[in-house]
Amino acid sequence: MSEISDPLQTFKEDWVENPQFLTPFSTPIVFDDNVWGIVLYRKDEYQVQLFLVSPNTILPPHRHPNIDTIDVHLSGDIEFYVNGITLMCLSEHLKDHPHMPGISNCIGRTFRVRETDWHSAKIGEKGGSFLSFQRWLNGAIPTNVGDDWTAETNEKRRNMKADGN
Repeated sequence: MSEISDPLQTFKEDWVENPQFLTPFSTPIVFDDNVWGIVLYRKDEYQVQLFLVSPNTILPPHRHPNIDTIDVHLSGDIEFYVNGITLMCLSEHLKDHPHMPGISNCIGRTFRVRETDWHSAKIGEKGGSFLSFQRWLNGAIPTNVGDDWTAETNEKRRNMKADGN
């Protein structure tokens, strides 16, 4: 039985093994309220963005209808939900990695978020950072994931402080 090819997974593995930095002239850095995105690589339908999120930020349920992503947790406190299921809890960040004392238990945790998946996040007191490996679909031109955003509700902002501001 032959293995099914997953172009995004292959791209991610290749980029992690041999990182290339192709930062575009257009929109290399995006500031969106409490979220900063830095494009590390953009070529054809593929993109890698580094995201930094302010402490105590809530990203409400949303999806990116033209982007298939693999997100990798780097640092900070992030509670992450996909399709209403909690995939990473804030309490998990309080534990040391089993093989690396002093390093977060969650470092390197990877989540697949397909273009049809509703997802959201709650960022704790330390803030958070993650890498987003993206494959832009349906002929959409890569920019910032916030440009390809569909909200689950009628919220007015894409991200906000936990106190609602």
